[in-house]
Amino acid sequence: MPFINTKISVGIDEKKEEKLKAEFGKLVSIFGKDEKWVMVAFDQKTDIWFGGDKKEKAAYVSVSLVGDPDEESCKEFTTKVCELYKNELGITGDNIYITFHPVKGTNWGWNNQLF
Repeated sequence: MPFINTKISVGIDEKKEEKLKAEFGKLVSIFGKDEKWVMVAFDQKTDIWFGGDKKEKAAYVSVSLVGDPDEESCKEFTTKVCELYKNELGITGDNIYITFHPVKGTNWGWNNQLF
């Protein structure tokens, strides 16, 4: 918690994956979360269609977290992710969707218990 699941149309090597993971670890502070609780997954070389066209460079980022983030935090996170993916993967913001999924602590399990 949070869990950041990202689907990208490009492939990345382990070094790039580490860098992106580390950046997401920093970015969750926008929501008042700590990196030690972050889980990140990358689905690479995923076919992504947008507006009827298959995109060479596109991404979908899904953010699930305990609690309900405010609009400003979501906006800041969106801006930072778009900058990150443009700089690191060459994916522009107009080819990135980001969704936020607030979850009640009683609906999120970990280590034999609920948050």
